[in-house]
Amino acid sequence: MSPPKLAIRQPHRANLIDPQSMRDVLPYQANQLLARSGAPVLRWCEGLFGITRRQWRVLAALMETDSIRSSDLALIIELDRVRTSRALQEMEQRGLIQRKAEAGNARYVRVSVTEQGKAVYEGLWPMVKAHHQHLMDVFSKDELAQFEDMLARLQSRALELRDSYDNLPKANRHAGRAGRPAQPAQ
Repeated sequence: MSPPKLAIRQPHRANLIDPQSMRDVLPYQANQLLARSGAPVLRWCEGLFGITRRQWRVLAALMETDSIRSSDLALIIELDRVRTSRALQEMEQRGLIQRKAEAGNARYVRVSVTEQGKAVYEGLWPMVKAHHQHLMDVFSKDELAQFEDMLARLQSRALELRDSYDNLPKANRHAGRAGRPAQPAQ
């Protein structure tokens, strides 16, 4: 007997003005939206095309350029270089991308999409786009324009705040997933 499925039919209505719990803060709400709206995309990626969500992210970014340095790609998709490199290695083994040392400087690697990678993208992109349009059709055109503006302002503010927190202590990731908190200065 399988365990019962817990399905929340009515999402929590967040109190963004005066948060009373974690469920009221924007990052939590954004994470919930990503989980719910991203589930079909993840199933298409893995079930139909045999790629991970991270590989889809890489592939979609690469489709916007002919060739790019892997280090620049990591910045664009906001993923650390190690994870980007792992994704690229797996994708290269599957024939989705190719990596070539940059002429004149072998330390830099340029990445581009192969025909096989383009075929995966061209198969998946229309599904992702249609899903996006179904998700967005709860808004009028005017509401979407306002939402785009608000989203851009939130993105800009998030970058400002992230940069202002650069002096926060970093976890020791070698001590476990979250690491141990830094010891206070004495």
